[in-house]
Amino acid sequence: MALNLAKAGFDLTVYDIKREPVEELVRAGAKAAGSPKEVALVSDIICYSLPDPAISEQLTLDSQNGVLVGAKKGTIIIELSTVLPSTVRKMAEAAKKIGVEVIDSPVMGGHRGAVEGTLYLVVGGEKEVVEKCLPVLQAIGKKISHVGGLGSGALVKLVNNLCAHNSLCAGFEALALAAKAGKDVGIDLKTVFEVIRDGTGTSWVWQNYHSKMLSGQDLGATVDIAYKDSLLISTMARELGVPLMVHNATLAQLAFYKAEGLGPKDRSSIYRYLEKLLNIQMRI
Repeated sequence: MALNLAKAGFDLTVYDIKREPVEELVRAGAKAAGSPKEVALVSDIICYSLPDPAISEQLTLDSQNGVLVGAKKGTIIIELSTVLPSTVRKMAEAAKKIGVEVIDSPVMGGHRGAVEGTLYLVVGGEKEVVEKCLPVLQAIGKKISHVGGLGSGALVKLVNNLCAHNSLCAGFEALALAAKAGKDVGIDLKTVFEVIRDGTGTSWVWQNYHSKMLSGQDLGATVDIAYKDSLLISTMARELGVPLMVHNATLAQLAFYKAEGLGPKDRSSIYRYLEKLLNIQMRI
């Protein structure tokens, strides 16, 4: 995403605990900072893209090197990470005390979308603040939906991922069952996949994710990321008192694969795991 901002001509100052992405952005014309505070000191708009809500909070609220220590009045923070709505509100409450605005704009579209600038951004926040950020958002994403007030972007992203992850894990089970049973009835997995693709069992995840994985392609996102997002969904549901019986089964399935050592691997590794476990072939 940051490379797309550089290509769009924005003057970037960047920070990451990992050297490699910073060095790549410096080669593209960005300036390197030594802390989140240093980024804030020279920035009008600050974008977060982080792996965990706790890191977003720390980056914002740290009393020595946090963003709010260096940010000036009128600065805007764009939270692009997948976080809880309550995380966004906590950050915004602290930021407002010094005249800093926050919007949440989690992204959908995966690694490929980030590289190609074709992400779908779901944005929450005050209309006037969102409009000020549109040039930045348009450099990152192809489609932008302002869905409501602060925290609404985070909410919609998590609800979307609830549907996607449930469909993903149901597909693993369905295709494993079909591959195992297909030996006895003489039907190949490609036929099963195509019938479901054109039938009532289909979904965007089936047509895009499962088709890629069944043909041996990676998705560009790990089991760990799917588990982390699914855990956030369950956390939000607990905060609201909403039962998620289907999704809790999805979370348990992802936890099992993590325990089996698949956490850092692409989600396509689940297919390879099931092939060995069940002595089946899961390719089309």
